[in-house]
Amino acid sequence: MTDQPPQYGAYPPAASTAATELPDAAPHGVSTNAGWGESPVAHPTRASSKKPNRTPLLIAGAVLAVAAIGGGIFALTANRQTPLEAARQKCSTFTNVTDEGNSISFRNVLAKEDPGPEPMDKVDCFLAELKVPTAVKDHMGSTRALDGMQTDSWAGFNARWNYHPDNGMNLTITIAD
Repeated sequence: MTDQPPQYGAYPPAASTAATELPDAAPHGVSTNAGWGESPVAHPTRASSKKPNRTPLLIAGAVLAVAAIGGGIFALTANRQTPLEAARQKCSTFTNVTDEGNSISFRNVLAKEDPGPEPMDKVDCFLAELKVPTAVKDHMGSTRALDGMQTDSWAGFNARWNYHPDNGMNLTITIAD
């Protein structure tokens, strides 16, 4: 047979003898994948279609991610102060914040006989840091000995206090639940 160009439109296509002469067997792991009109060129085939097992890497990555997130949250919350602790630090008051940072009690402020450790300017600084509204400050300032225990609240805080001219003011501020 003589080499003739393939005839288009004819089925099956007429092929040259060179294109149809394929090796009987390809070596192991090699595919010829020769189509009509192509020369038989060896192409490497996949040795295995099995995907590598990446599960241990995924588990290790997930564990590291959880540890990093947990460590970050711990670092943020470990150094976090309550508003009362922050105000105490800013105003350098002697009175300690108690109840895990949720309350503070000032005793005998402006007392005539046995004044407490805090001067009124430190208490004023503390109230300013907590953004105590003017109405609450006025309520505190107008309390008389006859009024007994008074209470008030503002954005996230509760306060209770009493006043006597000899004993001064006793004031407790707590973070509202």
